[in-house]
Amino acid sequence: MFSQSSVNIPAALILILLAVLQAKVDRETVGQKVVKLTCSPPCWPSGNCYYDWFRDKGWLSSGENVGCSYSASLWLDSTRSSDQGSYTCEVKNYRLPRENCEQQWAVIYTPERVCALKGSSVDLSCSYKHPEGLTVTKSLWFIESQWKFGAEPEDVRESDQYEGRVQYSRTLNSCRMTITDLRESDAHRYSFRFYTDHPDGRYSGRPGVTLSVTGNSG
Repeated sequence: MFSQSSVNIPAALILILLAVLQAKVDRETVGQKVVKLTCSPPCWPSGNCYYDWFRDKGWLSSGENVGCSYSASLWLDSTRSSDQGSYTCEVKNYRLPRENCEQQWAVIYTPERVCALKGSSVDLSCSYKHPEGLTVTKSLWFIESQWKFGAEPEDVRESDQYEGRVQYSRTLNSCRMTITDLRESDAHRYSFRFYTDHPDGRYSGRPGVTLSVTGNSG
């Protein structure tokens, strides 16, 4: 038999059950609104599993399956009564889940490939989403091939090559980068990255949008 233990989070009003089956749930409270649940140990081998999440799973109850995720983390709005309860997680070491897993973080590029004339202007667009309760505090576009592992990507606007030629616009769930006076050297794959008010709440959308620059508008 396996054992269960519990921890009370008064500020968040959520009870998290620890140590169940293959994994345990670690919790982190952000203020009094957002709770981040992390299933550990993580996937092994990496990229070959997904995570099943359950609410109110006890000794005599199979609990309610609240979905699955490809990420080891699940974010909850602790002020919402429907999210309150006891949570457990299970690591499933299979390539494909039984059903589509929820993506709490996403960036979708429309379209994923853009071709424009040298000297013209072009708009690169995407939509994005993040868990409820988090607020986007910063966003940027960067060149995918120039992102070094372990470092934060460089904002395109801060590059001398793009000085005065790049403008961002962002709404509640969409973003756009406009590049003017296009040059052949602007041909890259660009990705969008956003940051929230949680230190771990940042996300980069892959694979980005590929820009090709051809000919001459003149």
